[in-house]
Amino acid sequence: MQRFYGSLDWLNIPYKLLNAYAVMLPCIRAEETAQTIQAFACGSGNLEKSAQQKIFRDLQRQAEVVKDPLAVRKPKPVNYAVFAAMGIQVVDTRKTKKNDDGAKSKTQKV
Repeated sequence: MQRFYGSLDWLNIPYKLLNAYAVMLPCIRAEETAQTIQAFACGSGNLEKSAQQKIFRDLQRQAEVVKDPLAVRKPKPVNYAVFAAMGIQVVDTRKTKKNDDGAKSKTQKV
């Protein structure tokens, strides 16, 4: 547990934290085993080139997150058509349109 949670006061650890760790331990072990298998497969040359490249891309992506965890990421553009398909009316506060009677409306139907 210390590897994941650091040097906590182990005698006074909250039961919920200890229980959550115990519940997730099989998943953590499985992930670590899969990573070890992937590392050996990459090192032995038994993987196809495309599979090996995918593993390296995933590792590079994970390493980028660690480099600057507080970096502000550019948000993805909103797809208003998805909301409209779900029947959600979109309110875009950046734009205003005039209604037939000349009043401004901030509600935009997509």
